[in-house]
Amino acid sequence: MAKILILIVFLLPALTFGTFLTDAGDGKVTINWYTNESADSSCVLIDGFGTERTFYSAQATSFHRIVLEDLDPLMHYNYEVESYSNKKRVYNAKGNFSLTITPSFSFALYGDSRSNFEIHRKVCKEINQYHPSFIINLGDIVYMDSIIRDWVDYFESIDVFENSFYYSALGNHERAAINFRRFLDFPGDKLYYSFQYGGILFIVLNTNQRYDWCSKQYKWLKALFENRGPDIEFTVVITHHPPYNNSIVNMWRILMNLSLVPLFEQYKVDLVISGHIHNYQRFLKNSITYLISGGGGALLDTSKATAGFKKDFSNYHFILFEYVKGKLTAKCIDIDGNIRDEFVITSKEN
Repeated sequence: MAKILILIVFLLPALTFGTFLTDAGDGKVTINWYTNESADSSCVLIDGFGTERTFYSAQATSFHRIVLEDLDPLMHYNYEVESYSNKKRVYNAKGNFSLTITPSFSFALYGDSRSNFEIHRKVCKEINQYHPSFIINLGDIVYMDSIIRDWVDYFESIDVFENSFYYSALGNHERAAINFRRFLDFPGDKLYYSFQYGGILFIVLNTNQRYDWCSKQYKWLKALFENRGPDIEFTVVITHHPPYNNSIVNMWRILMNLSLVPLFEQYKVDLVISGHIHNYQRFLKNSITYLISGGGGALLDTSKATAGFKKDFSNYHFILFEYVKGKLTAKCIDIDGNIRDEFVITSKEN
């Protein structure tokens, strides 16, 4: 399979897409980009005082990943990346970022961008109008992990996010995760991980692999809950498969309700956000808000009214969150910029 993938890459016409930023925190940022031919890479980083540092990667590859380290969390940075093949520059891009976390900030979530990259591009452009600090994709970002063309389309769609940090859950369409790992560098280089931003702890689970009581993922999650710091105001769990939905009851929903949901309730999770179902749903159960946001581009699923659900509709959309101390304000915004749902979550400590 690896030989086939390499062949596909070199048969593609000259295509590039913008850089994207991942794994922000602890004084580092990972910058990522793709070139259609194998090349080495470098990044010139310029801080607010004009001081330059250059980071190199001599490895010839199409999947470029450079870790920028020893960063000042209070500094604004500009960067310029380049890739060279046989002394010829084949890629150049510029951008900027800051690790500074302001007292109030916004972030966006959406899922299931596969299958329709024209729609996905429109969703991304709509999100970018709000300049979120970071974006989280809920999985099924491509139709098939092994098809390089899908990944090229995907990153051509998200290149508007060059100044925002990007995270993703693993969907069932990326199950093999070979190219998912090549392109997307997340904390610990794992398929489930966590990160803290301001007063919010984000936990990104991998619902393609075991999460029962005896699994490594379950034990990791429980330990993470038990060791939350006193500065955590909100705990947000990201999963691709939803534990509740207004569609049919299936095996993964049953398994999640047996193992994960009791853990969410025991440790007072505030919000669980999932994809997989291609519409929007909001549900409140045992003081936890459950959201489904699967309107990133895949063929829409029919929405139907179900007892207990606060809101549901079928349209392409994303969810924009605004954080101020002790409060999360959410707006579900469709592809035409219309607000389709609004709600507020306050910290349980308050």
